[in-house]
Amino acid sequence: MDSFFEKLKVLLVDDEQFIRQLVARLLGEIGVKEVFTANDGDEAIKRLTTYAGRIDLVILDLEMPNRNGFQVVRDIRSGNTQINPDLPIIILTGHGQEEAITAAVNLGIHGFLVKPMSKDALIKRIRAALTTGRIDPRILEH
Repeated sequence: MDSFFEKLKVLLVDDEQFIRQLVARLLGEIGVKEVFTANDGDEAIKRLTTYAGRIDLVILDLEMPNRNGFQVVRDIRSGNTQINPDLPIIILTGHGQEEAITAAVNLGIHGFLVKPMSKDALIKRIRAALTTGRIDPRILEH
């Protein structure tokens, strides 16, 4: 296990219980000791507000009922809440959602993971999100 991950507090947001359980298990396997979960965007914002300043990273599904992942990113980045507007966010996405990824990058995400993900991919994305910052939208220009 890597001490880099031991102190991390992660909010995992996905409307599919199976995905939440799978990703939470992977996070545990890489050494993350505190994983908070939410099953939709409304619950995510409530958790982020309740634990303001205690969450280090959000892993967020894009397609959810009520408030979707795009709306959650917008709300966080707005600066109109108690939530840190620079909070690192990694998006969870399905295959073939290039337009969705582009839109999320333009909102200011730190990375994305394609479902199903490997433990190695999770490790790489978390490290990058916490050390290199947001993805520069210019990398998506052709």
